Amino acid sequence: MFRRVVAMASFHLVLLSAARGQTTISVRLYSQHAQRRLKITAQAGEFRWRTCATCAAKSATQLSIHLAANKLQLQEGAAVEKVFVEGAYRITPEQGLKAALTAPLELKPTKETILVLASVPLEDYVVAALEGEAAISQQPEALKAMAVAIRAYAVHFRARHRSEGFDLCDSTHCQALNFTGATAAVRTAVQA
Repeated sequence: MFRRVVAMASFHLVLLSAARGQTTISVRLYSQHAQRRLKITAQAGEFRWRTCATCAAKSATQLSIHLAANKLQLQEGAAVEKVFVEGAYRITPEQGLKAALTAPLELKPTKETILVLASVPLEDYVVAALEGEAAISQQPEALKAMAVAIRAYAVHFRARHRSEGFDLCDSTHCQALNFTGATAAVRTAVQA
């Protein structure tokens, strides 16, 4: 019994420190919907993008990208291996939900799809998962309990897709995420 209590206390300390720290979760977006075209639009003003980790960033209000011959074809005609996006932006996919993010984004080509990876702060992940899993519930205590469960799941299963180059996916395989904008009830529950 004592070991179980110590194990649970240790888990809660890890969970609490992860929630208070700047823990980020690498999330694959559109994991259930192969994307061959994406449009990225600034939420307000401009966002920044670049084609390598050390390249100078360019500013834009919109960027259209499509998959062509295992490369990312940019609207300006360049074919590149990766695109990195920073700032406040919206993703408009061919299929699936639009997403509004401020998390660093990395786009990579595969044979079938554009791999969309976002580095999301843990608390933003919890908001998106609660919005995706329980947004229809308006019971404050139920939302708070689900927020705790979502956070615990994310911390515990964080390396679920590590061999694929990210932590968690956005489908029900991990937790259904919704980055279209959280309700006030969801944000309040996560903060509590």
